[in-house]
Amino acid sequence: IKAKNNELTYKNVLLDNLASKQEIHDLEYENELIYLIFSIFKKYLMTENTPGQDEREIFKDLLKELLEISNIVFTTINSSGNFIFDSLKHNISHLIIDESSQCYEIQCLLPLRLLPDKVILIGDPSQLPATTFSDFSLRTKFNIGLFERMIDNGYPYIMLDTQYRMNNEICSFPSSQFYEAKLKTHYLTIEKDKHYKWIDEVKSHYFNSKSSVFVNVNGITKNDN
Repeated sequence: IKAKNNELTYKNVLLDNLASKQEIHDLEYENELIYLIFSIFKKYLMTENTPGQDEREIFKDLLKELLEISNIVFTTINSSGNFIFDSLKHNISHLIIDESSQCYEIQCLLPLRLLPDKVILIGDPSQLPATTFSDFSLRTKFNIGLFERMIDNGYPYIMLDTQYRMNNEICSFPSSQFYEAKLKTHYLTIEKDKHYKWIDEVKSHYFNSKSSVFVNVNGITKNDN
């Protein structure tokens, strides 16, 4: 708004904002930064124009300022390798990598380059591993992520052993097959399932009272491409 009314450039607006910045960052200041960032981003996203060098530098300065005043920063693991995060080096108390068992080991090095104080890896190596598409990757164990490798080398970990989604009888199969019978069902989930009397009727009528039934479906995979 200032840039439009006073015919100022983004650089003038940025310098004006930073010069008047208070020691304590309030919500209004953060919102103004976000507005400026997306104003530049939208301007070139919606057109075929290429931003000039001056605006690219201002865009980076705005992002850097916003990152430095933020308490929590969310990003994809690949984007964490962007130079814009360099200002956060030695300034991250906790780095949390979710679904880390699906990440290549080398991918985890991207956020680790920021040298956080502590790293928390969250994942499940018994589910989807890091996806690879070549035999060479399998031979070189490139499909094994940092999460799984640390566990295989005896690094201590905490298992979240209580699930809240599956019927308890269905849970018994993955628990025995993949989690050494350590996976438990929360008591509220068990109590909730007691209200569904039709479950027992379906089991007895169609599945001979078995809780888990695997059906092999013969067919081919359709590729739209």
